[in-house]
Amino acid sequence: MKSSKVSLFMLVAVLLHFSTAIANAKESAIPLIVSDVQSSDSTVSVDWEDTEGAVEYVAYNEVPDRASPRSASDPVYTGQESRLKITGLGSAQVVRLRVLALDHERTVLARALVRTTTTQSEGKHDRITWISTSRKFEAEVQTSQNGEISTRSQRESLSQGAEDNGDSVEITDENYDGGSEVYHVSVTPKQEPSTRAERSDKQNDTRPGNEWEIQVPALGNNTDASLSRERDLVRSSAAYGVYDRWIYWDFFIPQTQVPAPVLCNETLPEFTDKYYGGDSRSFGANLDGYRWEGDSRVQLVSRFDFGSPVFSYSPQWGWSFVNWTEPVAESMERIGESRIYEEQADGSMQVIETSRASKDDVEAGAGLQSSTTGNASFQSSASDPLCHILWGIDAPEVDVDVSATVSTDGSHHISGSHDNAPHHQSFIQTKSGPISGDTIADSPTYADYEASSQVEFDCAYRHTGGSLEKLALPSIALSPDPRPWEPDCSTPTNS
Repeated sequence: MKSSKVSLFMLVAVLLHFSTAIANAKESAIPLIVSDVQSSDSTVSVDWEDTEGAVEYVAYNEVPDRASPRSASDPVYTGQESRLKITGLGSAQVVRLRVLALDHERTVLARALVRTTTTQSEGKHDRITWISTSRKFEAEVQTSQNGEISTRSQRESLSQGAEDNGDSVEITDENYDGGSEVYHVSVTPKQEPSTRAERSDKQNDTRPGNEWEIQVPALGNNTDASLSRERDLVRSSAAYGVYDRWIYWDFFIPQTQVPAPVLCNETLPEFTDKYYGGDSRSFGANLDGYRWEGDSRVQLVSRFDFGSPVFSYSPQWGWSFVNWTEPVAESMERIGESRIYEEQADGSMQVIETSRASKDDVEAGAGLQSSTTGNASFQSSASDPLCHILWGIDAPEVDVDVSATVSTDGSHHISGSHDNAPHHQSFIQTKSGPISGDTIADSPTYADYEASSQVEFDCAYRHTGGSLEKLALPSIALSPDPRPWEPDCSTPTNS
């Protein structure tokens, strides 16, 4: 497979496989060749090669933005120049542009989807740009510090007809500080393709690993190459959007009880018959708030409400749309109870002491960066309050330092480090539904809302932890377990 060298911090390759029906669909339009994508904290610029026979170019934004109501079929660009520049955008705002080349009869000669974001005005923000045509998919990752792009990756591409035959792209950065850094990304054939990167530079490296998960919609069939059909495809995309996204970080002990580590003085001198309580659970989402107690050692949550419809009911008129909720970001922390068990003569376990770590030891953060993007952060320095070494030293902490970016187009980015124990997982819950009728300014009906709203899960990360003694080792960078995972991070039942 292809191998290339880049400098500095990060490089991610992205592989794509659409469904067989989409990949094999006959297209009358050829790919529009995008040559460059640039952005600032308020603008996006796209350049492409001239298409033979084209007299006009048109572009539509497929990502709904209720902050700027407009007709979904109104183009954001119409002109003869083979470039466009959109201004007045917010920081970290996602755009997905459908760019079309038209002839004198307004027949679609060439087309492409371009997804990118504006830069983030404050802080570090890794962002991804991808370009999709009917024949290939390309992506590049950029890193920025305080809004300034510091590294721009080389573009990597693969035909959409790739098969899941175990192939992977391997890219090595020989200039990486501390030794070469290798990313492996395998082909994942599914409707919503993923891009994954894992570090394999040094064991117990505390520098962040990185992975992206993206959702790439198909261009859609337009075998008659009509502009009206393209407008229908845009309207269909823009009329349905994300209401809110929740990102969770859990760590838990899968066993019901585990032998207490020897160094904990509470277990001396007869440590063999003392046990610490586990969570008696496996990977997977457990969102039943009435049963949460003890389901995880710690659960950290960030929520981004990008705006949900509000309806009122009257006996005379039935359900009617009132307004959209104001965008909001919030976070929460949950800590399970720690227990010490003592094994009885009959083999049963008896709880002899309980306690709970302080919420001051964990923190979840959430902030909306724009109408399409939110940033989350998860930190932990929590330790078992029932374990002390030499009658005074706290037990080793469960260290977590993770940041994430989630967007309304289905993309997310997650990076950071955590301890090698216990088990860790992160998943994203997305609620989506109708946004508009013929235009984005139109409100959805309650019937559409009730029939179309749905909640989906996307496993962002999971790590099988080692024994509790490994808490004393240095943190490790994110390095995702190999798939397959179920969307809620659980293991497939047939595995």
